[in-house]
Amino acid sequence: MAAAIYLDTGVFWSFAVVDALGHLGSAVGRQVRWTEAVEAEVKRNTGRCFELWNVLSAPWLRRPIRLEGQLAVEAVRLRDSLARSSDPPLMHLGEAESIVAATNHATLTNEAEHPVAVFASDDFSARRLGRQRGLEVLATEDLLRVCVEAGTIGCDEALRLHRRMLQAGRSLDVHAGVDRLCGRSHFSR
Repeated sequence: MAAAIYLDTGVFWSFAVVDALGHLGSAVGRQVRWTEAVEAEVKRNTGRCFELWNVLSAPWLRRPIRLEGQLAVEAVRLRDSLARSSDPPLMHLGEAESIVAATNHATLTNEAEHPVAVFASDDFSARRLGRQRGLEVLATEDLLRVCVEAGTIGCDEALRLHRRMLQAGRSLDVHAGVDRLCGRSHFSR
């Protein structure tokens, strides 16, 4: 049984900036979920990264999930725990909404196909918070490995894409190598 994967903006950005959203979609597109805060953050950042427009038009991407009521309040509280006092008000809201949505995935979506969810982020603090809330947590490197395992790219291409992501200024694990990007993950099923 495959899990739904809640992506934050940083993961979309990493794949978009190297024109690899198609690989991501081919490997896990049916599993990917996002929230309205992530969608809004993608839209706000298209001026900084034109390639983010491709996220908004990805044919495999479902409509974003809206958090309401207590879940929306919980997301704002989580955002506040991730943010520094100098951060803009919406910074970290995408990560917070994604964590809340992934944690509450079964009740939010009632999906039989993907009854459990994981959280994918390149933000270290958000990944730590997701783990503390009992989620399996992935980073861009893990999703590159899933693309390799799905056969959408080869190991050499994963290494090349990772290098290009780093060159584009993405905050990734600079030490990720063949084992991390091309080894077998327990996530793929």
